[in-house]
Amino acid sequence: MVVDHSYSTFVKRLLTTVLVVVLIIGTWYLRSILLLGFLAAIVAIAIHIPAHRLERWGVPHALAVTLATTALTLLAILLNLWILPSLIVGMAELVALIPYALKQAGEMYEQWRLQSVPLRALLPPLIDDSLGEAQAILGLDQQQLGTFVVGVINSALPVLQGVGNVILSFLANSLLVIFISILLLVEPQSYATIALMLLPRRHHHRFVDIWNDVYHTVTNWIIAQTLSVTITVVLVWLILGLLLQMPNALVVAIFAGLATFIPNIGAFLPLIPIAVFTLVDDPAQFLIVAPIYLLIQLIESNVLTPSIFRVELDIPLAGLLFTQVIAVALFGALGLLLAAPLLAVVATLVRELYSYDYLGLRGVSVTVVTTARGGLQLVNCGCNENRRFDTSKNAGSHADQSISRPQPVE
Repeated sequence: MVVDHSYSTFVKRLLTTVLVVVLIIGTWYLRSILLLGFLAAIVAIAIHIPAHRLERWGVPHALAVTLATTALTLLAILLNLWILPSLIVGMAELVALIPYALKQAGEMYEQWRLQSVPLRALLPPLIDDSLGEAQAILGLDQQQLGTFVVGVINSALPVLQGVGNVILSFLANSLLVIFISILLLVEPQSYATIALMLLPRRHHHRFVDIWNDVYHTVTNWIIAQTLSVTITVVLVWLILGLLLQMPNALVVAIFAGLATFIPNIGAFLPLIPIAVFTLVDDPAQFLIVAPIYLLIQLIESNVLTPSIFRVELDIPLAGLLFTQVIAVALFGALGLLLAAPLLAVVATLVRELYSYDYLGLRGVSVTVVTTARGGLQLVNCGCNENRRFDTSKNAGSHADQSISRPQPVE
């Protein structure tokens, strides 16, 4: 074997290594922007689904994209204008009721303490938290108290400014995502053409196949997520609204449906509006509504949604949870939102490029079952032999029988 140590080969390898390192470093520093581009591609596919249906009905492409984009944008705006004010009003009412609730709790505490002599001797009396006594306890006069209040307000201003910056950044990123999505929808073929011009001609058909596989994967995720949202909204509204008569049940149901876009963690977010609306209307109702909602989410998250995602995407839930942890560490909150479609796309690319193209496993069926002793048994590997890997105690003495390598196919 003759090894080529020529100068040109060395330069090519060096440039290739430098290019790979630069691409890795650039991808790391631009990961947030690339994730926004991934979100824009998902939004573009979500818009393309109804737009494609309109095109099948004879609507021109440009008009179909415009109608679908306008409809989805208006729907998002209306949901925000409906849900957010209800939550803000409910939280304001809840905050306004806090002094009354504290007073009621103090009276109940005093009544309970005065019921018996041992409790009266054991528990201290509740201090009346009026302004005058608070000043006496703190040792502040009127001027010092005013200075203290001004200091608290000045400390809160940076927090409010940070919240405002987050809101402005969210709005700017949302507009950027919508704008990029529209550009992707106008002429999607042009982007595929550019990518094809960067590849050798022998890989063009394979690139188109992988492009279609990724598109169908994201489409299946959108369909599965839509079904999950619909089921959650209907169940929460029927049970909490119609049966338990919880106030603003439809708002809570829609909030719970949208929260399913964040797997695992999103199931607990609707407890916030449930607490806001029930504590304002009837605090005792929260003790009934919250467990029933968690029961609904337990059924939906462990029975309905896994069944839908297993059929549409074949994604293991443990892998999804692990991907969420990694996505949060790398990308923050947006990574948590896009963990599921990101995992689905990565799984598709690994299957097509590594398993099928590199390992040659296309058409090979692999089935693994659990044995009675807790081991694993390979019952179908695309050939006629059953090979077994058992992790039980007795498996070590029969290693030559438990593990056998498949013979290469001639």
